[in-house]
Amino acid sequence: MLSGFVVALVLATEFPPNRLAAMITASRKVIKGKAMRIAVSSQNRKAITEHAGKCRKFWIYKIDKGEISDKRLLELPVEQTLHASNQQLPGPLAAINALISGSIGAGLHHRLMQAGIQPIITTEGTPEMAVAAYLEGRLDRLPIDHHNQRHGHGHTLSCGTNRR
Repeated sequence: MLSGFVVALVLATEFPPNRLAAMITASRKVIKGKAMRIAVSSQNRKAITEHAGKCRKFWIYKIDKGEISDKRLLELPVEQTLHASNQQLPGPLAAINALISGSIGAGLHHRLMQAGIQPIITTEGTPEMAVAAYLEGRLDRLPIDHHNQRHGHGHTLSCGTNRR
């Protein structure tokens, strides 16, 4: 298991602050101009799921000109969860621009960044409130969760649980 410092150093090396800032700026331009898709982990369909890797249900919001134009529920089979598909993103999630969740481990954060998807960790309780806050540029964000992360099946985080 890598320490949080080493993982942060690797992420900082691969994704310098100017690249992350550029991704955020680019996503804001997309919000105001073109369509984008935002996925929100929500295993119980009501609250934001704390562990994105094990989540099988995601609300997919389509954004057109800064407004929500569509919302649909995506239900993935177990073999397509982000944890199970540890090299490539599952097809239905490959077309998103941002992923909002209550927790995203360093490995998944890295994969999302490599795919050009903005990973967002938040304490917001509901998908609707999180997407609205994101679109308004006021979504509270948390840092990458380095605490107790393990690769493999011995997770110490409560997989598939909901924050609220």
